[in-house]
Amino acid sequence: MRVVLMIGALPALMAATLAFPWVGVAAVVVLYYVRPSIWGAPAWLTPVSILTATTIAALLLHRLRGRCRLRFPPVAVGMTLLVVSAWLSARGAAVSPALAAARVETYLKCAVFALLVLHLVDDAQKLNRLAWAVVLGTLWLVKSALYLAVTAHPERVDSIGGQGGGANFLALTLVVSLPLLLEKAQGGRGAERLAAFALLPLWFAAMILSGSRGGFLAMAFVLLLFVGMNHGRRLALALAVLLAAGFLAFAPSGYLERIRTIGDYERDVSAMGRIRLWEAALDMAGEHPGLGVGPGNFRLLSARYTGIRDGKTGGGLVAHNTYLQALAEQGWPGFLLLLAVMGLTLRSLRRASREREGETGEEREVRLLARAFTLGFLGFAAHSLVMSNLHRDLLWWWFGLAGALPAAAARAAEGREEAEDPGGGARVRRAPFPQPA
Repeated sequence: MRVVLMIGALPALMAATLAFPWVGVAAVVVLYYVRPSIWGAPAWLTPVSILTATTIAALLLHRLRGRCRLRFPPVAVGMTLLVVSAWLSARGAAVSPALAAARVETYLKCAVFALLVLHLVDDAQKLNRLAWAVVLGTLWLVKSALYLAVTAHPERVDSIGGQGGGANFLALTLVVSLPLLLEKAQGGRGAERLAAFALLPLWFAAMILSGSRGGFLAMAFVLLLFVGMNHGRRLALALAVLLAAGFLAFAPSGYLERIRTIGDYERDVSAMGRIRLWEAALDMAGEHPGLGVGPGNFRLLSARYTGIRDGKTGGGLVAHNTYLQALAEQGWPGFLLLLAVMGLTLRSLRRASREREGETGEEREVRLLARAFTLGFLGFAAHSLVMSNLHRDLLWWWFGLAGALPAAAARAAEGREEAEDPGGGARVRRAPFPQPA
């Protein structure tokens, strides 16, 4: 059914993208979670690939018509260098150059889409639409998790779709999108605020169903940061306390017992296995400090260092730590580049989230979204301490957002200046968002 609907909707989405390129970005974001494909067709013929190519074409057409200019801020430079580092590592892969090349191709696709986000999501309205595209896509996974829980009653929901498909992937998407709902519930207006309040319980229910301990820790981290960034706002504190209390009250005893094992990790087989994987990553980095063992090759080598194999496939495991996996697979250059790009991303997000005196409704919207994106990125960074997420599109989207936010903030400021000085020949532009009370 999804494939039939997608085939019918694809031409309309392509036409809309050529006229309004941001539509392609938002559509690809949603499809990231739904992942419709055409059975038996090559990878380049999937709806995501077709829409991405259409969006690139639309960007180039708008550039030729002078409707946009190409930008390459520091985040984009760092992102490009990170892909180049992965390519150099792939050329000397320790086990499988073919697997390493496939992983580099994934990074390249993610980087291209990040550049599309950077260039096309350049004002408050488009940022808001992208934020709700992320929420809508996550809601699809939440729906799948709830359906699986009701029909199959598994211990943990798994095989729910999306790029990752598993319980830990579900937890990651919930952590990243949670701040968008929190900020809309606390500072949004009208239908957006009501929708955020309605969706928040579903997000916490899905987190419980995921059974993810890393997701639980990252979610708790995001809630604490949300309260800290909204210091003095009673609604933010009340919202966080209410959600935390409801989470603990309705979580089943089995999940709470699983959470308690975090403090007794030495007796937990899974936790000790991850520690051994981290040690293996450090050992690999010590043996291959320059360019690492090659992207994607950690899994092929990990069993030699740990003796631990996947119970289903019999193969090795990933490092369960994004930073250590980057260190092992791409050496110190790739590891340091990853930290640098993440640092640049955080700096850009934090700058855009600062409150300004006398801000307009559009400037306020950019600030609130920047704050939500900042919390989502920090939640992703925290979750990456216990999962390997470098190949996840979500990370690269945030790289693109970090480059897009300064342009959106500048456009919002230009709107205020035009409104303040109508006699200077500038046309008064009405802000698309309500003025703050």
